[in-house]
Amino acid sequence: MLGRASAVCEQRSSDELRGSLVIRNGGVAVCLRLHDAASELIGAVCLSLFSTWTMMTWDLGEALRLAGPLLIILAAQAVLVAAWATWVTFPLVGRDYESAVISGAFCGFAMGATATAIANMQALTRRHGPSPQAFVIVPIVGASVPSPALPVPVTSLPSCSTIAQAHRAEPLATLLIPDL
Repeated sequence: MLGRASAVCEQRSSDELRGSLVIRNGGVAVCLRLHDAASELIGAVCLSLFSTWTMMTWDLGEALRLAGPLLIILAAQAVLVAAWATWVTFPLVGRDYESAVISGAFCGFAMGATATAIANMQALTRRHGPSPQAFVIVPIVGASVPSPALPVPVTSLPSCSTIAQAHRAEPLATLLIPDL
């Protein structure tokens, strides 16, 4: 049940992202002009709200108990993601500035979610200049690629959490996907 709800929410957010891409990029054809400053402000506010809500629902006692293992996993993940972005993603997408921004977005996907990828791209482009191709490609990939693959592992997680609850352990689904 929980897995299906997450898959439905993921599909809805993907549909909303696709719709916003159509409005943003197709608006020029119907003389619809969107203000970039307003869009960036709304994006920054939404990202701040997302971060705040995530931190508010975080159980600090549980986090302290899991801090050691999580730091080891996070360090290993950061090293592997940086290596993959450097030696696979960057060369694969072209070895130029756009590739560097897309590689930064890949690091955001691998370490978090689409919002993290967008925040990484914004930080890079704010400092080093615009990257229009990356801001078209990355949201489309973020909306499209994970969606078909997500229902399979997510629908199998509730059965894992049932096993974990029988042993009075933390459900696997809440450890792997924090917003469940």
